[in-house]
Amino acid sequence: MAAEIRADWIGARVERAGQSDFYDVYLQLYAARRTACLILSARPDLGRVHLAPARPGNLPVPPAFCQALRRHVEGGRLLTAAQDGLERSLQLEFQSRDDLGNPRVVRLVAELTGHLANLVLVGPDGRVLDALRRIDEDCNRVRQTLPGLPYAVPPRTPGKVDPVLSLRAGGPAGLAADLEAAWTRRPAGEQVVERLTATVFGVSRPLARALGAWAAGAPGGPAVPEGLPASLPPLGAVVAALAASVANSTFRPCVVRDSHGDPLPQAWPLPGTAAASAATPSEACVQAYADLTEIRRTLALRQRIAAVLRAARERTARRLAKQEEELAAAHGAEALREAGELLLTYPHLVPRGAAHVDLPSFSDPARPVGIELDPRLSASANAQRLLRRYQKERRAAGVVAAHLELGRSELGYIAEAELALAQAEATAELAALEAELAEQGLLGRQRRAARRRAPAGRGSLSAGGKAETRRPEPAPPLVFSAAAGWRILVGRNAAGNDRLTMRLARPDDIWLHAKQMPGSHVLLRPPAGGPAADPPEEALLQAARCAAYYSAGRSGRRIPVDHTRRRHVWKPGGARPGFVLYAEERTLLVDPVDLPPREEPAARAGPAVPARARPGGE
Repeated sequence: MAAEIRADWIGARVERAGQSDFYDVYLQLYAARRTACLILSARPDLGRVHLAPARPGNLPVPPAFCQALRRHVEGGRLLTAAQDGLERSLQLEFQSRDDLGNPRVVRLVAELTGHLANLVLVGPDGRVLDALRRIDEDCNRVRQTLPGLPYAVPPRTPGKVDPVLSLRAGGPAGLAADLEAAWTRRPAGEQVVERLTATVFGVSRPLARALGAWAAGAPGGPAVPEGLPASLPPLGAVVAALAASVANSTFRPCVVRDSHGDPLPQAWPLPGTAAASAATPSEACVQAYADLTEIRRTLALRQRIAAVLRAARERTARRLAKQEEELAAAHGAEALREAGELLLTYPHLVPRGAAHVDLPSFSDPARPVGIELDPRLSASANAQRLLRRYQKERRAAGVVAAHLELGRSELGYIAEAELALAQAEATAELAALEAELAEQGLLGRQRRAARRRAPAGRGSLSAGGKAETRRPEPAPPLVFSAAAGWRILVGRNAAGNDRLTMRLARPDDIWLHAKQMPGSHVLLRPPAGGPAADPPEEALLQAARCAAYYSAGRSGRRIPVDHTRRRHVWKPGGARPGFVLYAEERTLLVDPVDLPPREEPAARAGPAVPARARPGGE
């Protein structure tokens, strides 16, 4: 990146400085009728510097570091872009003016050192003007980064050879001597990766593995410079080639995938990786970090939804357990009714002032029923007291039973949402699921907190002047090509299932759902323009396999799948999204394998992720 900036943007004017979030700042550059945005990020996991074609947004209130950039850098011109050997920091110098209009040079240092990454603005006297992360002695007793203190470069690990600085100071022979001296201190037979990372400054383990592969003859490495001693081993030659490539700015920028599948920008294609070449280092960075940011945003969204669902499931299960205990206690109300009626029937057998009495049972007079009494009351008053308690507990039992039914329904909905989360394939599907959960009240606290944190001016205004929050665009259902020209539509979440079944389906479409388990709603439709008819057996089996695959039974075998005409499916009033009842169904047993070919999604059909199933086979 230093080489690209030096080649194309020295002398550029800084038109605008801004900060899009806590870690990321940008400088909008203008030179030779061209503009570009220089992104500088001190994220611990995604620290980077690169040029981007578009300017990001700004925080509503510019932080102190952004204000310092606008004061000291905005309006100035870029003079240099330098890297000290293979140190992970880039120093940008700008010609600017002080408060009195006098010219001066300030430096912006991007220290991309992992969890200690920082952006530091340094004045002409070498003192810190401001830093993105102000480091005091509580954070680091050795090196503080605070306004007014002298700026100190990040400390280097002693005993390591920086090949770029060594090549610059002593040429190929000097670099060879430094490497040989460092390697003679290492144990014999040491692995290449350990040897390089322990002795060569700025070499990561992936690059060390690549250097070892190039030394062993793998193609694609940097060109070896001339003038190296013949005694230098192949490993030393490729390290010298790396240093010469950096010194001469000869790179082959590309995007590679690491062992986790994450995209990373690289200066050269690494052996054993699939590399997509890029025209410039910035292009490689833009491609890689855009994908990587989306991957991590999706992962964070998935983890957030999973945590919410886990908490909701545990909370609902605790509530159900308590309500079941209350219902079991309420079932003792019949004993209160019997005791009250016995007191009304046999008041003459109750002694005055008694605290307990045994009266013959209605069903078996030989079996006495023990009744606890209030000795202050007569037999009739005790009977009325017990009957009032009976009526109260009977009403409570009805309320508890209704709450139990609602709780079980909510637990089923949470199970459906967890299945939807597991089967979601894209960020849009996760966003739709999050919006659905918020609408159902499972994200109420989080959404209220987010609204309090949201900056003013976001969203749109309704006619009444109130801010509106737009839901994510509904994702269409998945579409598969079945036998004989029939088509299969699969819902992708509860709201999508509702839309598919209650709005898009035609009365004679075949409706399918995995029996008595969470899963997607599935429709089997005849060919376009074709008459309503019984589907071919193969098409019906393909649709059933889709319903089994997009259900909680995906990993099982012989999954029961119900199917019926859409006209026999209805939604109870007040039911949660995706919950339906149906009749006149038949059941198939299928394995969730051998799905038919998948088509492009049908146009606009509702959010994304599987559905709801009725108790007993919805």
